[in-house]
Amino acid sequence: MMALEQEKQKIVNDLRSLLGKSFVKENAGIANALRDLKRDIDIVRMCMMVGNTFCQDLLTIFEPFIDYNVLDSFKKSMKYMRYDYGKYVDRKGNTIPAYCMIESGTDGATLRISPPMVTLRPGEKYTFSYGNTFDLEMTWTSSKPEVATVSNTGEVTALAAGNTTITLATPLESVTALVAVEHTWGEYQLVWSDEFDGTILDESVWGYNTGGAGWGNRELQYYTTRPENVRLENGMLLIEARKEKYNNNEYTSGRLLTKNKKTFTYGRIEARIKFPGGKGTWPAFWMMGNTGGWPNCGEIDIMEHVGSIPNRASFALHTVEKNGTRGNNWHSTKMFDYSLADDFHTYAVEWAQEEKDGKDVIRFFVDGVQYAEQWEAKIDNNDSWPFNKPHFIILNLAIGGTMGGSVDDAIFNVPRIMYVDYVRVYQRTEK
Repeated sequence: MMALEQEKQKIVNDLRSLLGKSFVKENAGIANALRDLKRDIDIVRMCMMVGNTFCQDLLTIFEPFIDYNVLDSFKKSMKYMRYDYGKYVDRKGNTIPAYCMIESGTDGATLRISPPMVTLRPGEKYTFSYGNTFDLEMTWTSSKPEVATVSNTGEVTALAAGNTTITLATPLESVTALVAVEHTWGEYQLVWSDEFDGTILDESVWGYNTGGAGWGNRELQYYTTRPENVRLENGMLLIEARKEKYNNNEYTSGRLLTKNKKTFTYGRIEARIKFPGGKGTWPAFWMMGNTGGWPNCGEIDIMEHVGSIPNRASFALHTVEKNGTRGNNWHSTKMFDYSLADDFHTYAVEWAQEEKDGKDVIRFFVDGVQYAEQWEAKIDNNDSWPFNKPHFIILNLAIGGTMGGSVDDAIFNVPRIMYVDYVRVYQRTEK
């Protein structure tokens, strides 16, 4: 404390010297004195550091010279600072607002730490930035060092899932920031795949949907089990849509699913696919809950492609609460600068359990890049989040319908085929 008192006295002496030069030797007005103070801005900053009581002492120095209009102009010119030590009445009876406190976030002496919150995973490090402390002694602490520790330079090391408050303190003040450490999991490991090698579809894994009643979306195709519509060739699954009359429908196609055969809860589910393109095509790679009817079972649309918008990828989740029939939905899109139908691309979701604050998350990827995510609803119930139960995989090529739109039959001058190179499922175990 002795050092602080000595610093205060030095400031007082410096100010008296400045004022003496301005007022006594030059017989100048308050403006000149304040300009001198502005030139020596470090003195003003030190005033703010030592607190409001000392500012009151400084007022006794300014009192003989104070002028409201000039002081107000000076206040405006000092745009980085806001002084505030209440009201002062000069010897003429004028009430003067006086200022001596820097606003948070300005270029001044108030201590600050940024950002106010960071999210890490165990093992990750992060170093906070902080405001001007004028070489004061600083102390960094963590409220829960078992969650994350902090060094004397503000470097945080995340250790375990949870939240901790990081405090930076000086002899004059303290500030805090929150560190959230996420739950982490082991590396993904391949648990199942179909590479579509050979010539015969593995019907121990895949089944067929058949029929042509519109499938709830006013689709125009009839789904069959025929090789004309579903087959394996050259190490790939081919789903072909054809313009042909079949059971009172104008088009045929295929729809495969793993329901009651291969189901998964959480993991990374991905497929490498080349879509057919063409106005009216609507291919999709998606999942549904293995029990219960739609939408109670839940639906994860990993990727839907509309041939009339060839550069758009669409992602969606459907639940009882959000399924489109009530005028609400959760969906996201990504526009690319090229047609997704021109080549193969990898489409995937990462469906993670209790990743943050006990909540699940589903993230959507194209070619390894994340473009969307959705977290479990705060109200945990099956209506809002049915994605904690087994889901099966679906691959299909629809024609027309609510999303596919009107069909240009000229597109069928060449085959309209959805090529699937593989489907793979990865899962990870808790560390």
